[in-house]
Amino acid sequence: MYGQMNEEAISDIEEAIVKFNIDCQWTRAAHVVFSEDEKDFDTLRAESDAVNKSGLLASFHSSMSRDLPSSIKHNGGLKLEHQAHMNPVSYLASVAKYLSESGVPIFEGSRVHDVGFLSPHKITTGNGSTVSADKVVLATHIPIIDRTGHF
Repeated sequence: MYGQMNEEAISDIEEAIVKFNIDCQWTRAAHVVFSEDEKDFDTLRAESDAVNKSGLLASFHSSMSRDLPSSIKHNGGLKLEHQAHMNPVSYLASVAKYLSESGVPIFEGSRVHDVGFLSPHKITTGNGSTVSADKVVLATHIPIIDRTGHF
């Protein structure tokens, strides 16, 4: 399930980039983790197995010479296919501009302490202020709500 969700998220982002002509230096690429020391190979193999069980496509290689510059010393690594690179600031600035122009309110610099479970959701900030909304997008670096017990 995790792997499928990851792949769908990457495809959704790519679709939005094309649809809204977002310039964020988007490229499809593999993710590579490598090691200079063969003693790390068992860990990388185990990581490859775990990634594959999640539904993503990963492989262990004893040589990454096709994937890394020759100046990088390595003895092998893990390659995760179907990933992507982009400039996230450019992407989010474009998305925020589009949403704002579409009438969607965006609240920045507002530390949220709680979001009510039922719609309309009551959002409580650090200073006690509240906002109500039918739909809420929590775009944070660190999760603030743990309704499912995942963290």
